[in-house]
Amino acid sequence: MNLYVVRHGYADNTSPDSQRALTDEGRQKLIKMIPQWKSYIPKIDIIFTSPYKRAYQTAQVIHKGFNVKEKLLEDNELQPGFIPSNFIATLSSLEYEDIMVVGHMPDVSDLVAELTSPMSFGFPFAPGTLAAIEFEGRVRIGAGKLKLFLPEGK
Repeated sequence: MNLYVVRHGYADNTSPDSQRALTDEGRQKLIKMIPQWKSYIPKIDIIFTSPYKRAYQTAQVIHKGFNVKEKLLEDNELQPGFIPSNFIATLSSLEYEDIMVVGHMPDVSDLVAELTSPMSFGFPFAPGTLAAIEFEGRVRIGAGKLKLFLPEGK
């Protein structure tokens, strides 16, 4: 099973936190990254996203760019401040092979750290960063292998 973890793209700082939208530049950077991501990610079966506007908009760009068949899923568990172990339980129950999660810092960093090594430190997720984690079987704490860590624009 493959899990792709993305931090939302660049967003404005003028709205309340849950309503902060992607900037035009942030949206364009994401659109330009999709072809590069496709060279590493053959397909995405389903995308889970935080309901916050900037994360949802990021997920929409990716959903369209990868032509994901399943409906985009907003999950309140992915709001800023979520507890990775709670969401890991959700992920481990899924039958999909290629799953993407779009969220916020420091949560995405903590999620990747917990999945790849319970003793590791967080990862520096700038906006638009992608991490790819591979699992033998289902998602489990500490069982993932970090296959790719691609900062935005790299």
